[in-house]
Amino acid sequence: MDIKLEEVRDALRKDDHAYINREIERLMKAARAAIHTETGYDRRTHIIPPENKDRFEALSNSYIIEYVRAYIDRVDNRKILDTLSVQLEGLFKPIQL
Repeated sequence: MDIKLEEVRDALRKDDHAYINREIERLMKAARAAIHTETGYDRRTHIIPPENKDRFEALSNSYIIEYVRAYIDRVDNRKILDTLSVQLEGLFKPIQL
């Protein structure tokens, strides 16, 4: 989930304008929160096994891009977001106490 604003903006093919950057940044924060809400992922109670870290990062970045695309471009990509969240959920495991 360490994707940068510039990467999201480029993926969405948006110009580098202050108002667009502010909107993308706001939506990126919301997307990160949505990942936690939709998957149930919590750093205190879940771990991502080392073999899944790169995949988790790639999928979470895709989720953020698609989330922002849904609001910026006003597209209905709920199926894509649902698919990504299910894939993300399969990559982490509960911490064994």
